[in-house]
Amino acid sequence: MPHDPQFLGSLSGSYVNIYGGEYESSNFGDTRLSDGNDIPCAVCQSKRGVQKMVIPAKIKCPESWTKQYAGYLATSYGSKAAAEYICMDQNPTAAHGGHQDNEGAMVIPVKAACGALPCPPYKSGDTITCVVCTK
Repeated sequence: MPHDPQFLGSLSGSYVNIYGGEYESSNFGDTRLSDGNDIPCAVCQSKRGVQKMVIPAKIKCPESWTKQYAGYLATSYGSKAAAEYICMDQNPTAAHGGHQDNEGAMVIPVKAACGALPCPPYKSGDTITCVVCTK
């Protein structure tokens, strides 16, 4: 997560918290990766084709990248929860014919939770933004 987050404003209603990742043990072969150490994020760059990255807690792309859209970080929750976050456009639309409540994977906004996620610059309860960038 960036050290200088950018926010669009808070959303009301249901939400989930985002937490920073931590190593549970030194099973990754490096004793410096002991219990409780935070896991850093990484971005991989391909030499061919279109490159896409989703940046949480940002609404602008880095220099030389093109902004596709900005919005809010979201994930599913409950018994159908996935371990993946997506960037929902700040002006989302509904799929044609998708108005029935079939109890599928429900997507809700993500809010910050202090701990392994440093506060400041984050604030517990802030709705996390995101931007999708390509080059």
